[in-house]
Amino acid sequence: MIEMMLTLSIMVMLAGISAPIYLSFQAKNDLETANSVLISSLRRAQMLAQTMDHDMSWGVYLQERRLTVFAGETYNTRSSVYDEDFSLAPSVSFSGLNEIVFEKLSGETNNIGEIIINSNNNETRTITINQKGRLEF
Repeated sequence: MIEMMLTLSIMVMLAGISAPIYLSFQAKNDLETANSVLISSLRRAQMLAQTMDHDMSWGVYLQERRLTVFAGETYNTRSSVYDEDFSLAPSVSFSGLNEIVFEKLSGETNNIGEIIINSNNNETRTITINQKGRLEF
Protein backbone atom coordinates (compact mmCIF):
# COMPACT_ATOMS: atom_id res chain seq x y z
CA MET A 1 0.00 0.00 0.00
CA ILE A 2 2.85 2.40 0.84
CA GLU A 3 4.52 1.64 -2.51
CA MET A 4 1.30 2.44 -4.35
CA MET A 5 0.89 5.71 -2.46
CA LEU A 6 4.50 6.64 -3.18
CA THR A 7 4.11 5.81 -6.88
CA LEU A 8 0.87 7.77 -7.08
CA SER A 9 2.40 10.82 -5.38
CA ILE A 10 5.37 10.78 -7.78
CA MET A 11 3.01 10.62 -10.75
CA VAL A 12 0.97 13.55 -9.40
CA MET A 13 4.12 15.62 -8.89
CA LEU A 14 5.32 14.89 -12.42
CA ALA A 15 1.93 15.87 -13.83
CA GLY A 16 1.95 19.06 -11.74
CA ILE A 17 5.37 20.02 -13.08
CA SER A 18 4.74 19.12 -16.72
CA ALA A 19 1.30 20.74 -17.14
CA PRO A 20 2.50 24.39 -16.96
CA ILE A 21 5.39 23.58 -19.30
CA TYR A 22 2.98 22.06 -21.81
CA LEU A 23 0.58 25.02 -21.59
CA SER A 24 3.44 27.48 -22.10
CA PHE A 25 4.65 25.51 -25.12
CA GLN A 26 1.11 25.42 -26.55
CA ALA A 27 0.64 29.19 -26.12
CA LYS A 28 3.96 29.88 -27.85
CA ASN A 29 3.03 27.54 -30.69
CA ASP A 30 -0.37 29.27 -31.09
CA LEU A 31 1.40 32.65 -31.25
CA GLU A 32 3.84 31.49 -33.94
CA THR A 33 1.02 29.91 -35.95
CA ALA A 34 -1.07 33.10 -35.80
CA ASN A 35 1.98 35.15 -36.84
CA SER A 36 2.62 32.90 -39.86
CA VAL A 37 -1.04 32.83 -40.92
CA LEU A 38 -1.29 36.63 -40.67
CA ILE A 39 1.90 37.27 -42.67
CA SER A 40 0.81 34.79 -45.35
CA SER A 41 -2.66 36.33 -45.53
CA LEU A 42 -1.28 39.87 -45.87
CA ARG A 43 1.07 38.77 -48.64
CA ARG A 44 -1.75 36.91 -50.41
CA ALA A 45 -4.06 39.93 -50.26
CA GLN A 46 -1.31 42.19 -51.61
CA MET A 47 -0.50 39.76 -54.44
CA LEU A 48 -4.19 39.46 -55.40
CA ALA A 49 -4.47 43.27 -55.44
CA GLN A 50 -1.33 43.65 -57.56
CA THR A 51 -2.58 41.11 -60.09
CA MET A 52 -5.98 42.87 -60.03
CA ASP A 53 -7.78 39.59 -59.38
CA HIS A 54 -11.49 40.18 -60.13
CA ASP A 55 -10.49 43.83 -60.83
CA MET A 56 -10.71 44.62 -57.10
CA SER A 57 -8.63 45.80 -54.19
CA TRP A 58 -7.90 43.12 -51.59
CA GLY A 59 -7.43 43.28 -47.86
CA VAL A 60 -7.23 41.49 -44.53
CA TYR A 61 -9.64 42.03 -41.64
CA LEU A 62 -8.76 40.90 -38.11
CA GLN A 63 -11.40 39.83 -35.61
CA GLU A 64 -11.32 37.92 -32.37
CA ARG A 65 -10.15 34.35 -33.12
CA ARG A 66 -10.42 34.90 -36.89
CA LEU A 67 -8.98 36.73 -39.86
CA THR A 68 -10.50 37.22 -43.29
CA VAL A 69 -8.88 37.88 -46.67
CA PHE A 70 -11.48 39.86 -48.60
CA ALA A 71 -12.06 41.56 -51.96
CA GLY A 72 -13.20 45.17 -51.89
CA GLU A 73 -12.38 48.71 -50.76
CA THR A 74 -13.39 48.01 -47.14
CA TYR A 75 -14.46 44.98 -45.14
CA ASN A 76 -17.99 46.38 -44.72
CA THR A 77 -18.46 46.93 -48.47
CA ARG A 78 -16.63 43.79 -49.59
CA SER A 79 -17.82 41.14 -51.98
CA SER A 80 -18.25 38.29 -49.48
CA VAL A 81 -18.24 35.69 -52.27
CA TYR A 82 -14.42 35.91 -52.31
CA ASP A 83 -13.88 35.76 -48.52
CA GLU A 84 -11.17 33.44 -47.22
CA ASP A 85 -11.61 32.88 -43.47
CA PHE A 86 -8.97 31.52 -41.11
CA SER A 87 -9.68 30.47 -37.52
CA LEU A 88 -7.08 31.18 -34.84
CA ALA A 89 -6.50 29.80 -31.36
CA PRO A 90 -8.41 31.41 -28.49
CA SER A 91 -5.12 32.07 -26.69
CA VAL A 92 -4.18 34.71 -29.30
CA SER A 93 -5.48 38.27 -29.65
CA PHE A 94 -4.71 41.27 -31.88
CA SER A 95 -4.22 44.96 -31.25
CA GLY A 96 -3.30 47.86 -33.52
CA LEU A 97 -4.55 47.81 -37.11
CA ASN A 98 -7.52 45.55 -37.73
CA GLU A 99 -8.16 46.26 -41.43
CA ILE A 100 -5.50 46.51 -44.14
CA VAL A 101 -6.53 47.10 -47.77
CA PHE A 102 -4.08 46.94 -50.69
CA GLU A 103 -4.72 49.02 -53.81
CA LYS A 104 -5.18 47.45 -57.22
CA LEU A 105 -2.03 47.12 -59.33
CA SER A 106 0.34 49.01 -57.00
CA GLY A 107 -0.24 46.89 -53.87
CA GLU A 108 0.21 50.00 -51.73
CA THR A 109 -1.90 50.71 -48.66
CA ASN A 110 -3.15 53.69 -46.70
CA ASN A 111 -3.39 51.49 -43.59
CA ILE A 112 0.09 52.02 -42.20
CA GLY A 113 1.09 51.04 -38.70
CA GLU A 114 1.50 47.97 -36.55
CA ILE A 115 -0.38 44.80 -35.81
CA ILE A 116 0.53 43.33 -32.44
CA ILE A 117 -0.24 39.68 -31.80
CA ASN A 118 -0.57 38.87 -28.10
CA SER A 119 -0.44 35.47 -26.43
CA ASN A 120 -1.86 34.30 -23.09
CA ASN A 121 1.67 33.90 -21.73
CA ASN A 122 2.42 37.62 -22.37
CA GLU A 123 4.57 37.07 -25.47
CA THR A 124 3.99 39.31 -28.48
CA ARG A 125 4.89 39.53 -32.15
CA THR A 126 4.73 42.83 -34.05
CA ILE A 127 4.17 43.24 -37.78
CA THR A 128 4.76 46.72 -39.21
CA ILE A 129 3.19 47.78 -42.52
CA ASN A 130 4.46 50.82 -44.42
CA GLN A 131 2.71 52.81 -47.18
CA LYS A 132 4.28 50.72 -49.93
CA GLY A 133 2.76 47.61 -48.36
CA ARG A 134 6.09 46.27 -47.11
CA LEU A 135 5.87 44.01 -44.06
CA GLU A 136 8.47 44.07 -41.32
CA PHE A 137 8.34 41.45 -38.60
